[in-house]
Amino acid sequence: MAVPEALPVTEEVAATSAPEPEPEPQATPRLAQAAPQADIPQVSEPLADAGVTEQVLLPPSGEITYELSFGTDKFSIGRSVQTWSIDESTYRLTSFSETTGLARLLKPYQYSYVSEGRVEAGDLKPESFSVRRGREGERQATAKFDWARRELTFGPIATPRTVPLEKGTHDLLSFIYQLARKPITPGRMQFVLTTGTKVETFVLEVGADEQIDLPLGLVRAIPVKQIGAPGEERMELWLAYEAPRLPLLIRFFDRAGKMSVEQLANKISTHGT
Repeated sequence: MAVPEALPVTEEVAATSAPEPEPEPQATPRLAQAAPQADIPQVSEPLADAGVTEQVLLPPSGEITYELSFGTDKFSIGRSVQTWSIDESTYRLTSFSETTGLARLLKPYQYSYVSEGRVEAGDLKPESFSVRRGREGERQATAKFDWARRELTFGPIATPRTVPLEKGTHDLLSFIYQLARKPITPGRMQFVLTTGTKVETFVLEVGADEQIDLPLGLVRAIPVKQIGAPGEERMELWLAYEAPRLPLLIRFFDRAGKMSVEQLANKISTHGT
């Protein structure tokens, strides 16, 4: 993503003139800051409370390659690669995005995430999350999860801040693969998550499964859409209906509600059983 994540780009990437000085990235959404609602299950709660029937096991490791496109016209701007490695006690997730082709000539840009942590009772429990972005990935932010002290330290390397760490807090990568490991039914759920620079409540609407058209073929997928306030950026993702429940399609929307970036899976490799 995705996330989980997509490459931050703006209108200038699609322009034919030279780009303006690099703006603040826009494709990592400023997620909805809706207050937690008592009737929306937390993903960290017991399975029965979240409408979950059983755990879904992913292959121990694998890789997903995505094509990145810009806007409703789907102008190709680059590629993204996500990897995962999950065993009985630890996990590591990575995502690397970059502009390619004409987009790279106009605006070279890289964006990467790394999430690492433990696996406890089938749940991913992040311990560290890092973000690098910029022309050469030079701008950095991190999040450190101190579960013993219940503290989350996050932000730019030079100016971190510490806040109380809420139970079930995730990052932009781990929340997607947490969803991937647990069957979900239509309805709402919420995560508390960090983007590396802020901490927010992320409310999701899970829809009924539907068909989506990928370079890999026509597949059944479960739509999971962020419920955002008017004027807020948001994201939507589609998880494979059949196990492994991997993220196949991710879309990012700007503050006007228009799709800004689409991340479409075109190759999936899995390792192990």
